[in-house]
Amino acid sequence: MGGHVNFLSVLVGAVAAWIFGAIYYTSVGKHWIAAQGKTLESLKIENAGKSGVAKTAPFVLSFTAELIMGVVMYGILTHSGLWSW
Repeated sequence: MGGHVNFLSVLVGAVAAWIFGAIYYTSVGKHWIAAQGKTLESLKIENAGKSGVAKTAPFVLSFTAELIMGVVMYGILTHSGLWSW
């Protein structure tokens, strides 16, 4: 990309997308658990045996993916001329 990326805007966008995803999945979480045929208690039992790294890895990976998507979208919009001041 030639090194011309506004990393602050990418970071703000990644944080906003991550927070939106957290709100969205929190709002539909009960329905998603029910669709799997599970209960909240059964999920708590499954998670009890996991390490701290295994519990936090999905959140770290999703935020990393948000950052990558932000950089890619920034590059696409900048190079296609659709992004300007």
